[in-house]
Amino acid sequence: MTRLVVIFAIAMQSIAMSMDYSVKINQVSSSGKTIVLNKGSNDQINTDDYGVLLKEFFQTDKKTGAKYRVFKPVAKIKAIRTLSDISIWIAFRSFLPEELYKDRKLILLSESELLQGRSRLKVDRRSIVSKEGEIKQNLRKSLKGDGEYLANKVDDYQVALTLEKNKKHHDSDATLLDLEKWEEDSFQNSLYRRSIYESPHAEEFRDRQRVQTFEKMVVSFVKKHSDKNFSKKALYAEQKRDELIPEFQARTLRSSVYDQSEYEKELRVKRNEELRQDLLSQGEDWSDGYSDEELSRLVQKIGVASEMERRRSITTNQFDFQAFASIGVNLLDNENTADQVNTQDGKYDVEGALEWFFLKQNEQTSRFALELSARMSKDSLSTGGFNATSTEYSSAIHLNWYPFLPPTTVGDNIVYVGGFFRYGWARREIPSLNEQGDYQILSFPGLRVGIKYNFPSGYGARVNASFENIQSDRLEKNEDGGELPDRVSHLDGKVSIGLSRFF
Repeated sequence: MTRLVVIFAIAMQSIAMSMDYSVKINQVSSSGKTIVLNKGSNDQINTDDYGVLLKEFFQTDKKTGAKYRVFKPVAKIKAIRTLSDISIWIAFRSFLPEELYKDRKLILLSESELLQGRSRLKVDRRSIVSKEGEIKQNLRKSLKGDGEYLANKVDDYQVALTLEKNKKHHDSDATLLDLEKWEEDSFQNSLYRRSIYESPHAEEFRDRQRVQTFEKMVVSFVKKHSDKNFSKKALYAEQKRDELIPEFQARTLRSSVYDQSEYEKELRVKRNEELRQDLLSQGEDWSDGYSDEELSRLVQKIGVASEMERRRSITTNQFDFQAFASIGVNLLDNENTADQVNTQDGKYDVEGALEWFFLKQNEQTSRFALELSARMSKDSLSTGGFNATSTEYSSAIHLNWYPFLPPTTVGDNIVYVGGFFRYGWARREIPSLNEQGDYQILSFPGLRVGIKYNFPSGYGARVNASFENIQSDRLEKNEDGGELPDRVSHLDGKVSIGLSRFF
């Protein structure tokens, strides 16, 4: 029973000591330089600790569209006082000062937490005392084990196969060198030592190295966790112990079938990426020189699915606008069939439009687009007993939504729906009565649904159907009374087909 209690206590302590990087700002000064965090000595934070505050952001891979996390530094801070559950810090360098405000939750990487368990740096000191002309030579002899000395002496040695010599073990991790020179006392006819360079004190050197190590670990943390290929699943898999020899990690002794498969997959992706970059360096028309059979084999080699998806999306993603020219016909007949005299022989409309992909950089909003259009329409409407021919000139602003595929997708049918607001002018005329009138027209909301198709060349086509209730208010007329009404509304439905071009 006692043993069980001890094991339980150790387990609870391990849980309590596990790293939790999340912190909340309890208070912040008006200058943003003094910060109070909700962690203290109970969370392994000590006075004079250095720390880095990080903010988690989400980015979208432009190639795959997948989201991944990135960590950006908010501020470098130093603890000036710690209590059990709070700590006061000075922000001596801010990168994102707008993120420093009360109740803001950030990620804290502190010096004591990241460097816990590391042994204290062992430092000894050595003095080099030489004559003035021999100081440089003796200093080089003392440093002959470093990389710079070996690099300068590389031509003095030749490579030979030798047995491994016994390794030299040092009692310290670093040696601080002080330089002194002999000077002669002319009065007493004796020599004495005069210091010309003194290395930092051992404690100061330890602090410098500790801070440098901490900063390197922070950089490593940010790079690793901001990698779009990083996942916690892979991280934990790296720590899995071998079942037969728990002292070793499983991956260090042998590779599983899954590991080998992932490794081969990574190699294929790298080869395909290199081939893709080579092809794209030749321009977007790289495939013109291939026959259909050769191109088929090539696309198969570099990965059919990924290549098709890439070429479908990236070819036109560089463009912000798409222009349309279309012609349409009526879906609804608003004429009085009893009036065979006053009729419009050709009922059609001609429209030009410009679509703007103003939110394409964000995955959530890239499915929306703004469109401006101008239309000329020929139609005929019933005024009661007579028909009135109509010539309309109007403009509209549309908001389009693409629920299934982004609007710049290439080589696929793209469905979209939208709403619009129309405003314009129209002339109505009853030819048999020689009566005319000018009208202001207005419709909101108008509804539209359509399909469009984009080609790799940048051209495309689209078909859409629209419905709107057009309200007409008379501006002026050529005679009093008459058959033309002062105000009228009618339901208008049209189907249009047109061509497009990215630019």
